[in-house]
This record gives sequence, C-alpha cells and structure tokens, in this order.
Amino acid sequence: MTAEDDSVTEIDVEAWRQRIRQDTFARYHVSMGQAIRSLEQNLPVAIEHFQRAIAIDAGNLAAHLHLITALSEAGRADEAEAARAAARTVDPDYETGGLRRIALDALEHFDYEEAAGAFAEIQRRAPDPAYSVYRFILRLLMAEEVAVEDYKEVFDSLPAIPDEVNDIIFPFFEQFAECFYLDERLELARLCYQYLASNDPGNYGALIRLGGTSLLLGEVGDAVRIARLGHALRPDVKDNNAIWLEILSLEVGGSTAEAEPTIKSIVAVTPESSDGYCLLAKNYRLQGRQCEAEVQFSRADVLSSYSNSSYWLAVTCMARFVHDSPAEIRHRLDRHRAAEARPTEPSPTMRVIYGMTSLVTGDPAGAEADFRDALGRQKVSIDFFRPAARLGLRASLIAQGRTDEAEAIRRRHPYEDGHWKRFLTGLVPALSGPGV
Repeated sequence: MTAEDDSVTEIDVEAWRQRIRQDTFARYHVSMGQAIRSLEQNLPVAIEHFQRAIAIDAGNLAAHLHLITALSEAGRADEAEAARAAARTVDPDYETGGLRRIALDALEHFDYEEAAGAFAEIQRRAPDPAYSVYRFILRLLMAEEVAVEDYKEVFDSLPAIPDEVNDIIFPFFEQFAECFYLDERLELARLCYQYLASNDPGNYGALIRLGGTSLLLGEVGDAVRIARLGHALRPDVKDNNAIWLEILSLEVGGSTAEAEPTIKSIVAVTPESSDGYCLLAKNYRLQGRQCEAEVQFSRADVLSSYSNSSYWLAVTCMARFVHDSPAEIRHRLDRHRAAEARPTEPSPTMRVIYGMTSLVTGDPAGAEADFRDALGRQKVSIDFFRPAARLGLRASLIAQGRTDEAEAIRRRHPYEDGHWKRFLTGLVPALSGPGV
C-alpha cells in the first residue's frame, strides 16, 4: 500500500469518527430536549437543546421535527415555519418519510416510546393498515400483555399487506426482529424473520437469523434445512454463515459424523485459516476420536492467528476440556490476551471459558460471576456460548446450593435442556453435574 493510500484511509477513519461524535452529541441534545419538554414543560430550554442538536448535525431530522413541534407549542409561528423550511432541505417528505426515519432510528436505539409516538403521528397524518401492525408489535416490544393467539393472528395476516408498501415495511420488521432477538423473545423474533424470509426469498440475513433462532429454540431439523437454503443462495464455501449454522445444527442434534464432510470442505478451501481446524477438532472430539482431534488442535495452534480472535480460541478451549487441565486452558486464554496489540477485558466468549475452568476447579462463586458477566454483555447469537453460559450458571448455582435460582433459569429457557444440553455436556462433562 502506498503512502497516498494510507493518508486516504486516515482521512476516511477521521471522517467516520467525526460522524460518530456528531451523532452522539446531537442525539444527546435531542433526548434532553424531549425530556425537558415532556417532563418539565419548559419549552424555551427544550427549544435550545433542539437547536444545539441541529447546530452539531444539520441532518438530524428528529431534531428538526421536535423543534417544529416545540416552536408551535410555544406560539412562535414564524420560527416554526422557518424550521419547517429547514426540515424540507433535509427531507422533502419530512412529515411522513421523516417520521418513518425517526421511528426506525428510535427502534435501533430501543427507544420504544419515541417509536410509538412517531407511529401514532404517522397514523394521524396518513392512515395506513401497515402502521396499525407496527403499533401492535410495539405493544409486544414494550412488554404489554398480549395473548399468543392475538400476535400469531397478526403475523399470519401480514403477507396480505400490498407489495407496494413492502419496501417501507421490511426495514421495520428487520428492526423488530432484532429487538425481539436481543431480548431473547425468540418465538416473536422467529415470526418476524419468517415474514421477512417468506416475502423476500433473497434476504440471506433474515434466512440465517431464522435458522439461528430455530436452533436456539431446539428445532434442529428446521435449522439444518434453513442453513442449506442459505448455502444455496450463496454457494461460495468461504461464506461461513450458512455453513457454520449447518455444522452447529448437525452437531447440536447429535449428527456429528454428518457434519464432518462439510467442515473438511472449509479446511480444503481455506487451509491457511485456523477456523476450519478448530471446527474439525471439535467435531472429532464430539465423535470420541480424541487422537485425531489432537492432530487438528496442533494444526490450529501452528496457525495461531485465530482469524476470529477470541471466538475461535474459545471454541478450541471448550473442545480441549477433556485432555487439557483447567490451568492449561486458562493459561492459553491469558497468553492470547497478553499478545493482543491493545490488551482488553476478556471477551464474553472468553468469560464463558473462564467460568468453565472455575467450575471444574471447585470455585462455583467465581464461575457464577464469569457466567453472569458473559450473559450481561453478549448479544444472543446462533453460536453455543450463550446456552453454554446459562447451563454453566445453572451448574454453579446448584454447586452453591441455590437450586431454586437454577430451576428458575431452566424454566425460562426450557428449549436448552434437550439437544443443547447433550451437545454442551459432550464438550464439557462438568456441565452434567447432579441436578443440572
């Protein structure tokens, strides 16, 4: 790379940082203005905050719209009209299109109250059945009591919404699904992903998320089928999302031998990466082929870059629990962290492995702290670390005599007691202690 290329990259990075700063500070002033307007009814101070947000980021449509509302409420009609003209320069369709953007932005930041307000205003200006659906789903997101039959009926009716509004609806459903997914309300997340995948067959991301949600719910057959559909959409074997989902689904379901050829295809195409060797070692370990697993571990160690860093290191460490002592596993994790250019706190996946080592060495209180830390920081994903953290937390609570707490966790996540539990205890036998 030339010096000129480097300078361009630095400029791009600085521009990106500046944009992040703008968005952060502008959002702060918008939030302050909203709070002061609604809680203190202090319109002059609220107006000041909205104006500051616009001074920082002139393209912040939420600030423009809130400023228009506050000026109108304050009886400053001329200034409100000028604010409307300014909003039109940002988005000519600011009254409806802008409100859609505000609602979507609010969802991305989990601000359901603001999203609900934007949807209500859209519905007031231009009634549309799609927005009634949005508001209904917001009731679910805001944890209002809604009967299962009611929300299933709403989702069943969604494909009847005209195609011409799908481009408007899809971004919202992607965000609805993400909100439910991160909140671990998996049945609702799956309904959203099913809607997206069925109405947009080429939506690879929705398909993979649908498969991942099915796997987390313990529906292994569906997860395998969906993973293979995803691979058919993107047949490049280097695209590991669908392949990784298929491999994990087969292994969780106990079909480890069936997953082996797929893993070998990854190794054949990317022999320079340790990822495939980590997967193959784990697969052999689950099949009880310990000597072959050690050979693959050794190959992964030679390539010790761990292309996904702590993630693949944690995969390897979890699969090493039968042969390596907890001290050796912990040393491996610490050595990896010390070698990083900028040493950081252990990642959530590493925290899970730390918890496992504490559990195996008879420190259930330390294990509990590690598992809780991992669960508190890690977004739910299609990998096995979140179910592993929860199973480890149950084991650590039982070891401390807190069986009621462990049982409460089991009741909240019953789908982790079948395929997932067998799969994880196959990797870490300590997870199969009495009562777990």
